[in-house]
Amino acid sequence: MRYAEALLLAIMLVLPGCKKPPAETLTAGDQPPLRPLESLAPTVPTAPSGPKVTAETPTTTKPTVKRTEPAPPKYIIYKIQEGDTLWSLAGKFLGDSKRWTQIVAANPGLEPKNLAVGQQIRIPSR
Repeated sequence: MRYAEALLLAIMLVLPGCKKPPAETLTAGDQPPLRPLESLAPTVPTAPSGPKVTAETPTTTKPTVKRTEPAPPKYIIYKIQEGDTLWSLAGKFLGDSKRWTQIVAANPGLEPKNLAVGQQIRIPSR
């Protein structure tokens, strides 16, 4: 604090004695005139500006929904009749009797050797 007071006192004593010489007495050998204090201030680099944000309401478009025909069912429901076997049903509905395992896969818990008349099963579509 004492240093600041002393410095302030010294400046106050020196300043009144300093007078600017008239402009006509300056010669080419003299120092150039002082620049304003603002020009000596350090410049602070500014960050690059990002995209401009405005208060406008953004325009939105409603999503379009395509309406398609419903997909055909993946299975048909069949009621077991007297004499049906998975082998015969695969041949009749799937076009190949060897595809009877696909009927078993579509019906968890189905016992191929214990089909009951009136039992409903799913048969996959071709």
